[in-house]
This record gives sequence, C-alpha cells and structure tokens, in this order.
Amino acid sequence: MSKSCRTWITNDFYCINCGAKGIPIPRAGNKLKLKGHRKKMYCPNCRHDTNHIECRNMYEVNEFLENFKNGAYIEEAKETLEHERQHLRSALCDVRCARLG
Repeated sequence: MSKSCRTWITNDFYCINCGAKGIPIPRAGNKLKLKGHRKKMYCPNCRHDTNHIECRNMYEVNEFLENFKNGAYIEEAKETLEHERQHLRSALCDVRCARLG
C-alpha cells in the first residue's frame, strides 16, 4: 500500500503529572500502539517534559481520568520530574564548565 493511501488516526495524549490533554499525534493505522502506551513529551500546561498516556477513544480517556483522580500515576510523575531536574542540572553544569574552561 502506498504511503498516501494509509489511514491516519489521531490519538490524544494526557499528562500523568497534571491530567491535562496534551498534544495529539497522528499515527498510521498499521503503526498503532498498545493501550496505556506512554510517551515522554512536553506538557504545555505544567511546562515540563513528562510521560503522557495515549488514549485512543473516549473509554480510555475516561479510564485515564478515573485513574488520575485516584492517584495511580503520582509516583511515576514524581520520577519523571526528578529525572528532568537531574538532566537540567547536568546541562547547566556543562554550560558553566564550558564558560570557565
């Protein structure tokens, strides 16, 4: 099948840190991910790179929101933010060392 004939499906991503809807991503119909797929991406609401959960339909959106309200993603969100902070500290140290060296 040619690339122009593929079916494209746009899936929504929800941030595990703030619960807000993130940036939707189109996927080719033959490249769909499994339920609960996580993708690290920038959240415009909390302004951090965090894991987002891919929701393909309203049932999965409602399931995510229910799990979010029940605190199912708290530990994972903390780990993601801590990893980003360490990465930023390392990058800042590299910049300072480059200026001094």
